[in-house]
Amino acid sequence: MSKYMVTPEQIEKAKEKLKKTLKSSETIIKDLINNYETSIDEIVDLINFSAKFHKYSMHNTALIYKQMPYATFCASFKDWKKLKANILKGSKGATILVPKTVKYIYNEQNDDYVQWRYADSKLLELAKAGKTEIKETVIYGTGTVFDIGQTDFPKEKYPSLYSVGIESQLHSNLFDMLVKYCNMLGCKVEIKQLNSIALNGYYNNDTNVITINCILNDTNRLSTLSHEFGHMIAKHKFESHEIVRELEADILSIMFFSYFNLPIEEKRKNHFKQHIDSLAEDLSTKYYNEQNELKFDNKQQYMSFMIEEIMNNTFEIYKKHAVALDDIYKEYFQQRDIKNEIEHEDVSIEL
Repeated sequence: MSKYMVTPEQIEKAKEKLKKTLKSSETIIKDLINNYETSIDEIVDLINFSAKFHKYSMHNTALIYKQMPYATFCASFKDWKKLKANILKGSKGATILVPKTVKYIYNEQNDDYVQWRYADSKLLELAKAGKTEIKETVIYGTGTVFDIGQTDFPKEKYPSLYSVGIESQLHSNLFDMLVKYCNMLGCKVEIKQLNSIALNGYYNNDTNVITINCILNDTNRLSTLSHEFGHMIAKHKFESHEIVRELEADILSIMFFSYFNLPIEEKRKNHFKQHIDSLAEDLSTKYYNEQNELKFDNKQQYMSFMIEEIMNNTFEIYKKHAVALDDIYKEYFQQRDIKNEIEHEDVSIEL
């Protein structure tokens, strides 16, 4: 069988698709941020959406969001095959960026670098023996992912891949689970009466303790804990900037609420927007000039850069803890379901 050869037209088409995808990935988040006063709900929606896709980068998540805003769990054609699921006929997937590491070997004779796969045997031997320089670079191509709703993956097995949410009466269970995780990270959570009904809770960085107001109901208690939990896990980021810390904590709270399919409170959205407004006001000319090492054209560009950096950094923090919380969540609620089955099991007595 002859080897399949890619035509020049196909190569050109692939390059054009990559160029278009790269441009789109760079502009989606920036466009939302630049218009945050009228699109705060869309920014929250993107953060909300991102919580379900912690295996992807923030930019790839934004690409999926733009193409399939109602997606819940995405994977490539190859990965769906591994899960023994087929893509439904006529389904159009979302195009994302796929990074690939390429190795180069330094060729002393030509004073140039040769890509590993094109190097001759002599050069390869030098490289493997450590006698010449090897460098790596990351290049991007495009790939396609499909949402779980575009496959024949059995619906009864959905919870094995992602959280389908929990009932509001179980928010106290989720609160207990998050307390357990905080304790695992060495952070104590205490519930006590505070001297203000307006103060829901706070995180003390010196003592590594989260305090929650005892007057809160289960849902507000969970919301407050998730926000203070965000402060705790992000405490080493932007420590000198209070506004940024609040934004990080809000983003993390929104993400963890979204992960469990819990509705985002208007109070949390408003708190998030207030701190974006505060950040805009805080970017005084003096501060802007001191930080403008990247030579932004104006303060709007610099603010857009800062918020995108906050979102990217916070997303990386979230990804780290989402995996661990996912395991605890499944174990916690699996044990609860088994306990419920035992408690409600029919008992028959032979006479």
